[in-house]
Amino acid sequence: MNNFIEQNKKWLKFYSIASGTLGWLMIIFVCILFLSLVWLSWTMSWGVLEERRILLLSFGAVIEKIFGWLPVSIILLGIGQLLKYIYDDGHTITIPWLLRNGAKLFYLFAVLAFLRPFIIYSYQHMMHMNFEVKVITSICFLFANVLIFIGLGNILKRLLPIIEEHKSLV
Repeated sequence: MNNFIEQNKKWLKFYSIASGTLGWLMIIFVCILFLSLVWLSWTMSWGVLEERRILLLSFGAVIEKIFGWLPVSIILLGIGQLLKYIYDDGHTITIPWLLRNGAKLFYLFAVLAFLRPFIIYSYQHMMHMNFEVKVITSICFLFANVLIFIGLGNILKRLLPIIEEHKSLV
């Protein structure tokens, strides 16, 4: 494994920087989306029904993007930290916070993935939209996301002690 790391150290550094940068860009974009929603809600009048409908549609779209993109951005940041932790020559003694708590974050993302269809349903119900068609697809998407996040949490929980033991043997 050490030979592989030494041979591919520059690529590991590149992928670590690229995934960290992309993760931070996605987090910034999610924050911009959220702040635009807050700005939109403050500037629109709640008295007019059509404006309230537009605001609720915007709220639902932003919540969908936040629930979809935030876990992906955190995963990208975690991948960047994991790669940096792997190719580091022992300068970093402690495991980064995101990796130490990554399993808990994945479990939190599983809960958020479970809650996502209910939040989407609540704003669509307020909008009197037809929801029956989306129920089947969102349930399939829901269970896939929940299982993926729980699996990634279990993998990360078991992977870090192996990497830590390998670094201590070298």
